[in-house]
Amino acid sequence: MRVKVVAADEAVANEAAAAAQAIKDECENDLAEAIPALDAAISALNTLKPADITEVRAMKVLDSIFTSCH
Repeated sequence: MRVKVVAADEAVANEAAAAAQAIKDECENDLAEAIPALDAAISALNTLKPADITEVRAMKVLDSIFTSCH
């Protein structure tokens, strides 16, 4: 009797482990696709200079001036 209960519990645990492994594999695949984009974004950010930030801020100010004129 005890062997049947253990076997049933083992089957349930194996199903849960398989489901967890499938989720893990899917997440790892998604991460593998995202990492190159993240690395590219970080590289792009590392090229920014303070003058670039100032230029973007100036664009925002100009945009608000033009928007309020219409």
